[in-house]
Amino acid sequence: MMYRTLLHLCFISLALAAIRVDQKRGFKFCDTPQLAQLVSVEVEGPGCSRWPCLLFPGRSGAFKITLYNQNEEAINDLNSDIHGTVRLNGVAGLTGRQKVGMPGEVKKKACQFTNPGCPIPPHSYFEITKVVTVPMQARMAHGMMMTEFKVNDGRGRTLTCFKAPVLLGK
Repeated sequence: MMYRTLLHLCFISLALAAIRVDQKRGFKFCDTPQLAQLVSVEVEGPGCSRWPCLLFPGRSGAFKITLYNQNEEAINDLNSDIHGTVRLNGVAGLTGRQKVGMPGEVKKKACQFTNPGCPIPPHSYFEITKVVTVPMQARMAHGMMMTEFKVNDGRGRTLTCFKAPVLLGK
C-alpha cells in the first residue's frame, strides 16, 4: 500500500513538473522592440510534462516568466495580454487562422501576479506567473495553437512579447 502511494505521488510530481521552454523548438519573440530582458520561461500543468504542452479546451497551464528590468527607472504598472492563434478547418465562415483572447487574460493588470510586486526597481529581476486556460472556442481548431504573451508597462511600452506553441487535444 505504501509503495503504491509513493508511486502515485511520484507520478503526480512528474506530471506537474515545470519545464523551461524559452530555448525549445517553436518558441519565438514577437517582432517588436522589448524593454526588459527575458531570462527564462517555464510552463507547468498536467499536459506540460513534454513540449509542446498538450492541453484540451477548458484546461489550464501556468507560464512563469522571469524578466530583468534593465532600465534606469522603476516599473510602476504592468499589463498583460494573452492570445492564442488557431487554425480552423471547415467551420462555416471561420476557415483559416483566428486570434482568440485567453479567457480573462486580455489587457489585464499584472502587478498582482508579479514577484516581488510593483513597483519593480531598476536593474532587478522579477517574475510573472499567469495561469492560461485554453478557450473553449479552440475545440473547433486542429493541431497547434500559438500562444502570444505580451507584457506592457503603464506607458504602453512592450517589456516582453513572445509566442509559444500549445498542442490542442480533442
